[in-house]
Amino acid sequence: MSLIEDLLTILGSYHQGYSLMRRRMRGYQDHSFSKSVKETSDSVLRVVLSRLKKQGLARNDRGIWNITDKGREYL
Repeated sequence: MSLIEDLLTILGSYHQGYSLMRRRMRGYQDHSFSKSVKETSDSVLRVVLSRLKKQGLARNDRGIWNITDKGREYL
């Protein structure tokens, strides 16, 4: 599965999907990594979510990310 498919699945399946995505991305990192690596993963997540929003696959309603019908069709 691609990162986009993973994110859409999480947004469509889990309450507080954004928080879950951030925790999972942090989980892939070892504690020995620097702070810049953690900031990069947050930046990557924000960029991917922004692109999904532009494509109409996800939406952000008052800070809560959700999958759209078009996103469900994509999956």
